[in-house]
Amino acid sequence: MHKRSGDNLRLTAIDGIRALAIIVIMLSHTHVLENGGFGNAIFFAMTGFFAGLPFASQENGGFAEQKILSKNGIWRYYTGKLFRIYPPYILTLLFVRLALPGYVFQKSFKKVALFMEPELHLWFLQHIVVFYLIVPVILIPLFILNKYIQKKNLGELAGAVILLFASLWFFCHPVRVPFIHLQGAFRIDQMLLGMSGAYIYRFLKHNGFSGIQQTWWNGICAVCVLVYSAFVFLSSHEVIRHIDPAYDEVRFGWDHPLISTLLTIICLLLICWSDSRLVNGLLGNKIMSLIGRISYSMYLIHMFLIHGLDLGHGLRVFLFVVCMSMGYALLMEVLISRPAMIFGKTLRFRNVANYFRELKL
Repeated sequence: MHKRSGDNLRLTAIDGIRALAIIVIMLSHTHVLENGGFGNAIFFAMTGFFAGLPFASQENGGFAEQKILSKNGIWRYYTGKLFRIYPPYILTLLFVRLALPGYVFQKSFKKVALFMEPELHLWFLQHIVVFYLIVPVILIPLFILNKYIQKKNLGELAGAVILLFASLWFFCHPVRVPFIHLQGAFRIDQMLLGMSGAYIYRFLKHNGFSGIQQTWWNGICAVCVLVYSAFVFLSSHEVIRHIDPAYDEVRFGWDHPLISTLLTIICLLLICWSDSRLVNGLLGNKIMSLIGRISYSMYLIHMFLIHGLDLGHGLRVFLFVVCMSMGYALLMEVLISRPAMIFGKTLRFRNVANYFRELKL
């Protein structure tokens, strides 16, 4: 169930939540169940949650934020994100351009490759990239809070409250990002809400709370997580319209982005605080965990397959696109993503600086 590697904790059920997100997005894009906004909310919530370093240790009086805010930490952070995101992204764009002649790029290929213009479904990735760029800036005041309010880790609680209010402020006052053509307002509100959940988790963990090791607690958490998982699909446009035609215009994920994000954060916290065999069997099984781990590459390619091959819509198209996307994503994971991430981890700032210094000579 729980896989540990050093100080890092990986919950396979969380991979299952990623799998839910990519499945509901692909169902929406094939017009089987339209609730893609909820799938996006899941990814936004998880982006913010993990940016809040929920599982980082605080050994020897250190602070989790120091892992990023030091010189070497900044280098590791940005190279890690670069080699995780960009190689699959640019290779997918090249693959589409060369191998899918049926798809014609609507925007400038160069601008799309640099995240400056949104192409089809890739608007979502623009928001993620911009957020990753500013995460270290967000962490600076949170680090100061943790450093100067250390009693019972109240700095982390204060950080959670500040992030929550910041999320609400940006929701009420949408912002645009200069020099980059984002589709719609910057979704920083959803990702800050995700970070707030991470700081709540850290505050409780560092004060000794890691869940209640009782059968009744695991049962309650399991029921809540399963109800959430069902709601991701049952809140789709088709189901709501079938229940009451008066709600024909309702798109829950799009109409209520913060509620969708908040529900996802609650679900993540319950997974972290419980040890339910039922949840780990349904969400943390090998298939769901695999789909969750390769969901990024599946997201990149699936919409291009639908439009480039002119597949149309429907359940059969959905199943075909899932299979094709999984095959593509597995190859991308083995041949590109993992080697790129390993290379990124071995890349040292000093070595790169010395290399450019020698070039000038």
